[in-house]
Amino acid sequence: MNIDNKLGTPRKIKETQRDETRKILVLGHPRCGTKYMSLLFQSYGLNVGHERQHKNGVASWFYAEPYELPKWILELYPQVKTRSNYYYDLMIHVVRDPIKALASIYFTEHPVNVKRNHPSYRFVDDSHMFRARVLHLYPHSRPFLFCVDSFLMWNKFIEQQKIDLTIKVEQAEMEVLEFLKSKSFNISKNVTLPARDINKRPHPTWTKLPWSELDKERMTQLDKFCQKYGYQAVSQKISLSTSGLQV
Repeated sequence: MNIDNKLGTPRKIKETQRDETRKILVLGHPRCGTKYMSLLFQSYGLNVGHERQHKNGVASWFYAEPYELPKWILELYPQVKTRSNYYYDLMIHVVRDPIKALASIYFTEHPVNVKRNHPSYRFVDDSHMFRARVLHLYPHSRPFLFCVDSFLMWNKFIEQQKIDLTIKVEQAEMEVLEFLKSKSFNISKNVTLPARDINKRPHPTWTKLPWSELDKERMTQLDKFCQKYGYQAVSQKISLSTSGLQV
């Protein structure tokens, strides 16, 4: 899987299409911290919604695509507009340690012991089809590989856009605070930070992922992502885990 060969360039938004302005747009992959970022900005005094526009902006994985919206969001909120209708003063990319992100993505998007007609699959299927269409991905017989490709390519898709700041969700509190101060935002004096596990869903640990399915190309891409954003390499962490050393 060569990301650069598969991934197209994000379509540019025509300025004449934008009819509303917001301060903040936070983008990331599903299960990588957009909800937490929304609540974090709210704790600092900015009304940033999660997957729905609020007064000061929105944090949403699907807004990485300017012109389309997933089917489920349109059914829940028929009045929602595509990102192309808004101008954002600042665009932020939130990233997460791949090894923990993939466990969350895989186990929550492929719940075990759940029948196919269970309501949880409605969101999963719509989300997968949306990401597959935007990224030119094809359904894979191995769901874990789809999760890996989606993670790598969605983040790459965001990187190609006009990003003002990239934040590691693990260090978001201080990075967001310093960024807001540098941009002269009015910050609330009484700040109560959101719980770190605000959107946590119980699932097995990353050591239970089918890592043996990964080919050399995908592992290399994951390690490059880790190097770029300052995370321990996935290959190294897996090696230490299988050797019985603490990671």
